[in-house]
Amino acid sequence: MTAHTVKRRVNVICVYVLVIASYLAIGGVVMHLLERGEEMRRFVLSENDATAFNLSQEMIEQLEDAGFCSFPKRDSPQWTVGGAVFFVLTVITTIGYGSFAPRTFGGRVFTVFYAIVGISVIGILLQNLCHTTLDLFRSLAARRSPKDESKQCEYNDTCRAALTRDAQDSPRFTYEEFKAILITAGNIDMNAWVETRHGRILEDLRLLYQDGDDTFSVEAVVLALGRWHEIKQSLPDTMTTRLLLIIFGSCGLWIFAWAGLFMYLEDWLYHDAVWFACVTLSTIGFGDYAPTTPN
Repeated sequence: MTAHTVKRRVNVICVYVLVIASYLAIGGVVMHLLERGEEMRRFVLSENDATAFNLSQEMIEQLEDAGFCSFPKRDSPQWTVGGAVFFVLTVITTIGYGSFAPRTFGGRVFTVFYAIVGISVIGILLQNLCHTTLDLFRSLAARRSPKDESKQCEYNDTCRAALTRDAQDSPRFTYEEFKAILITAGNIDMNAWVETRHGRILEDLRLLYQDGDDTFSVEAVVLALGRWHEIKQSLPDTMTTRLLLIIFGSCGLWIFAWAGLFMYLEDWLYHDAVWFACVTLSTIGFGDYAPTTPN
């Protein structure tokens, strides 16, 4: 991944982030205007109902806990501007906690069309973000240790010596020279060398092109190198153990870090916060846990 490619992708991601932030702000304001009035009307009705039936606060809480009714509270409004932005964010990310939803006809119609556009934009952003992140992980996984670098230099030197040697002095190559040429000129993966597909393919090429005296002619080396490039084109991208560890380790750190944050903000048990983080990251959104603090 070149520096130019990284810069271009980062610029694209920044543009989409700004677009989505603006889209969320507009959607939040619109939903606030559409739903806030209905919410205030329900506040008044619920207070009137509680007064008419002479219900105490304790009785109201018991009815709510039993699931018979729900009385909205003035001290915890949902359709503030911040709450509306939170709602549209859960819509376009397809999380959908279900902690609250629009009640007006206008709010529901707007949500449907808002989601169609928003989910598409989020999908494009996530695609670019995933490609950039995966390329970064691949570059980290491809970093070689000093031992690997030393071994690669040894192969390079052997390859250079074999190719520049006077053909009249020694017109044939040993197996070590043959292997060095293919590893260097064929870009064979050195990070997981011993028991990988690349190693097995190299062994197959050795058996195919080696002569009876365990040496290789110039023509055999050229044919083997050409055959290797043909095979490599048909191979899928190699997911090395190091790359898998980086991906899963990063996801794990992200989940546990956010779980700690929400454990502090929401006063949850840590395993409940981990469950919430996993459900959120997977965009499932069961709705059994959702942020409730105003901030």
